[in-house]
Amino acid sequence: MSEVSAGLLFALVLLLTTNLTVHATPLLLLWGISPVIVWQIGKSHQMKPLKTRLSAEELKFLNKLCRKTWEYFATFVTPEEHYFPPDNYHELPIARTAHYTSPTNIGFGLLANLSAYDFAYISAEEFRKRTQDTLMSLEKLEKYKGHLYNWYDTNTLSPSRRCISSVDSGNLMASLIVLRQALLQLPDSKLFETKIFAGLLTTLELALEENEIPKNFYDRLEETIGVLRQALRT
Repeated sequence: MSEVSAGLLFALVLLLTTNLTVHATPLLLLWGISPVIVWQIGKSHQMKPLKTRLSAEELKFLNKLCRKTWEYFATFVTPEEHYFPPDNYHELPIARTAHYTSPTNIGFGLLANLSAYDFAYISAEEFRKRTQDTLMSLEKLEKYKGHLYNWYDTNTLSPSRRCISSVDSGNLMASLIVLRQALLQLPDSKLFETKIFAGLLTTLELALEENEIPKNFYDRLEETIGVLRQALRT
């Protein structure tokens, strides 16, 4: 399209005036051949895919990071919040939850449930229930001609600001497309999969690191926990 536009503009310049022809010609010429220039630049900078494998320690780090991220949604997506994820939580200077959410946050919450199921942090039944609870609350939200507002109070479900964001609405739509595909595959998934052991192992490792298991209790059961850890690994 750029070459056609450049050609039409060049013809228009010739028809209307000849004074600008000298100045306009180089610019219109560059505009016309810009697709070729962009294609050549992109072709010369194409990167070969890196063939790397993550180490065991790197995988362990990422698994723990995933489990910690899920903890936010597991903790704060509650009936009091109408099963929506609050926008943020401040630990300092005082603990404070932001009781408002957006379409983007809602989409992230739905995909967090899916990810937690994929990583075996929750069961298929809990994934189904959490998804259903969120979608039922979603239907209760006030809308403008079918569009969600950009911010809602998670306690009252009333719009915090009566504006619509195409970006946030698009983020939610993309999340719903992914969620739909996952739900279509859910009936064919196995009732029990070996990935549950990896999910339990990651949770156990984090519980030990965060001192959620008392030290004296752990000392007495160190051998048993070691056996459990080995069993989960195998």
